[in-house]
Amino acid sequence: MKKTHKEETLGTIKVLAERPVQYVEMDLDVDENIFNKIAKAGLIEIKHDKRALFNYAITKALEELSGRKSN
Repeated sequence: MKKTHKEETLGTIKVLAERPVQYVEMDLDVDENIFNKIAKAGLIEIKHDKRALFNYAITKALEELSGRKSN
């Protein structure tokens, strides 16, 4: 089977460890104006944070693979 360009350049992801974490999920009521401002600020900031970008991307990929969708 011939590999596509994507398959040829994709590296390996190895789980080195896992840590239990405590977190809180919150439901917020936010008006659209502040929601848009915070989302825009977050987009600007995340571009400079490779770890946050990776965490976001891997979380989205795992959600997609598991069939669970988030906003």
